[in-house]
Amino acid sequence: MRALASPLARLASLTLASATRAHPHCHVSSTRFNRLSTLACPAARHSAHALPAALSAAFSGSSSLASSPPPSADDSPARKRAKMAAAGDAAADAAATGSGSAAGARRIGTHSGTFHCDEAMGCFLLRRTEKFKDADVTRTRDEKTLATLDAVIDVGGVYDPATDRYDHHQKDFKEVFGHGFSTKLSSAGLVYKHYGEEVVAALMGLPKDHAHVRKVYLAVYRSFMEALDANDNGINQFESDKPPRYVITTHLPARVGRFNPDWLDHCSKDGEDAAFQKAMALAGRSSWRP
Repeated sequence: MRALASPLARLASLTLASATRAHPHCHVSSTRFNRLSTLACPAARHSAHALPAALSAAFSGSSSLASSPPPSADDSPARKRAKMAAAGDAAADAAATGSGSAAGARRIGTHSGTFHCDEAMGCFLLRRTEKFKDADVTRTRDEKTLATLDAVIDVGGVYDPATDRYDHHQKDFKEVFGHGFSTKLSSAGLVYKHYGEEVVAALMGLPKDHAHVRKVYLAVYRSFMEALDANDNGINQFESDKPPRYVITTHLPARVGRFNPDWLDHCSKDGEDAAFQKAMALAGRSSWRP
């Protein structure tokens, strides 16, 4: 099975398609540039796009597309994919499980008990931002404890980006991503809506307001994040004979769900929290290529 880089590392890969004009050494074809433009448009034909092979291991520490040297002719595509997959997986694990216990470190809260893909992805994304870099994750439903935390995801009954509260279970909740998308957001989509461009920009080594960042930000929502939102909200992909409502390129929610301890195992709170750490790591490194 050929190695695949992490989904967030692929954000940078997708961008290379649109960045060709600014960075000609990347040698990305105009066909892939047009494909990216199609992906960024929600009105485009819904189909499972075979995303280009990763051209940049974003998690490996590369800081700039412009400063990256041209690919070596001695490196085979398979060898490069294997190297990038290894770098992406290692960085995803570090981002999910790294210590945030230093003095002054921020704290992220989510609910205890059975976990789902949306809060695993939401926590992972937040911990990739400058504000919440390597923050501790506290899993609880205690309202007093949640009130003391710097961000709360998927619990608490509040959606307020000003205070970093990202719950979507309120009866009157109707928030969508915008930009032509109409799928109700999960906690993952809420975090991506407010912090996705920052994460994408950092992985690409570009300013947040760069045009390429916005294109990839929208393309990734359509190709990956929207399906996570729909899954968590119970929205079917198909409605009778109409075109599919969204694109599925991974079964990440089911794979994350398998990390939940079996109810017969009588798992301890520490065991549940350790399983959630694994779920966060999987959310960060799992391939979203069909």
